[in-house]
Amino acid sequence: MEDNTGCSATGMKTLPVTYPMITTYTQHAHLLSILESYEFTKGWIFSNFIQLYMNRDYKHNWGDFYFPLPYELRPSDTCKWILSQKIKRETVVKKWASATDFAVDCINSDNYVHTMLNYYYVPSSVRYKRLNLLHDMLIYGYDLDEKVFYIADFFRNGKYCYEVISFSDFEQAFNTYNIATNHDYLNGLIYLYNVNKNCDYEFSIHNITSSIKAYLDNSIPEYWDKYNRKNSENIVFNREVYNTLINYITAKMDDRSEIDIRPFFLLADHKKMMCLRIRYLCEQGYFKHNSQNENQLDEIERKAKTLVTVIIKYNITRNESCKSKAIALMNHIDKTEYDVLKQYINA
Repeated sequence: MEDNTGCSATGMKTLPVTYPMITTYTQHAHLLSILESYEFTKGWIFSNFIQLYMNRDYKHNWGDFYFPLPYELRPSDTCKWILSQKIKRETVVKKWASATDFAVDCINSDNYVHTMLNYYYVPSSVRYKRLNLLHDMLIYGYDLDEKVFYIADFFRNGKYCYEVISFSDFEQAFNTYNIATNHDYLNGLIYLYNVNKNCDYEFSIHNITSSIKAYLDNSIPEYWDKYNRKNSENIVFNREVYNTLINYITAKMDDRSEIDIRPFFLLADHKKMMCLRIRYLCEQGYFKHNSQNENQLDEIERKAKTLVTVIIKYNITRNESCKSKAIALMNHIDKTEYDVLKQYINA
């Protein structure tokens, strides 16, 4: 199921969602599921998801797209097309008869609900009845006749998808919050997203080319440089992530340890988004069509997907030959992308 829209008088309402361009992390997949249902948000989407950051030694297993805001905030807080509200879980428990009533009220007010639920009570999840583990899911609709919510998350095999959960399972998944084994990275908050169709967002090609240039030049982003300089000593930005990942896989493969696949999915998503961005800017007349460059960007995206496959193969086989293949792919991707993007921003 890739597109879901509509509302009827029979006790069913769903807010628009579209399968997102990139899906490495839920914070991006959920946001883009909403935004991509509205054509007017494309300018904002392609003005972001350009720069990258990562722990210098990948010690804490984290890398992501850079947004010009403190790390503690989420990308939705930077998007003018989204009116974002935050409410404490304890407030919901005190003020609503049930979590179900709360979620239905939110959907009726055209608010998507982004909340932590316990996988143990989510039948669509591979962790169902196996593990008390919290994860952040998006609720975008309900059916009162069927007594189900429509939800989105990574339920099986790391793939982002849309599913349903019964009201009774939802109540258990919501109310068993305290017995989960992992940290609540939403910090006890529930996020509500309402599409702001009348916002004053202004598209700027200068902002995009400046961000691409910063990515190519490995510049420290402005927020980190001015307000988070000390922490930036432990962080690498933009194309420096390749050296970090080469060092990371070298250490892991030499030790025959399992590799975290997420940063490689992040790279693949970054290349996919860059391809889509360049095509969009060409269609809008900001860049000139260049079939050779566009073909090279397509090749870069394919190479990035191949890199993911190589890392997965290594995790299964522990084959040492995967190291040289992965390093060669990353070096090729970095050099080719640099050469192609330079041509666009220098044109």
